[in-house]
Amino acid sequence: MTRRPAICAIAGALAAFGCSSGSSDAPPTDRPVAADAPLAWVRDDEPAAFTRARAEHKGVMVHFAAAWAAQPLELERTFATPAVRPALARSFVPLRIDVTDDSDAAREALARYHAVVPTVVFLTADGRELARVDRVLAPSDFLGVVRHAASALTAR
Repeated sequence: MTRRPAICAIAGALAAFGCSSGSSDAPPTDRPVAADAPLAWVRDDEPAAFTRARAEHKGVMVHFAAAWAAQPLELERTFATPAVRPALARSFVPLRIDVTDDSDAAREALARYHAVVPTVVFLTADGRELARVDRVLAPSDFLGVVRHAASALTAR
């Protein structure tokens, strides 16, 4: 797949900017979030996710999932880890788009975000892309992407 070099380049850039998992930097925002707080997923409702993001002054994390693919489940385990979950909850409204049925709506969403399964896209509340992941990453690497995207939110 031609996107792998781009992901490697992004990962390298994140490491160069101190967004790697080894960074001990504080989270990019000061919103308190309990480490064990569950993610409040919006399911298959883009307008609701973006409305909530604007109201909460957050971005949106769009996660494409399908019952026939194992990688989205692996990513969901990553989202639930004690380090990743609060970082996501602090800065992003999580939106899960289920493309299992290959409906017109599912295909349109995949096309709109230039996505495949698995894909996770981090966006501002007005729809500007901040970061993208199109494969399973270790929690520490995924956390680096989350921190990078969250810092871009606060830099606006």
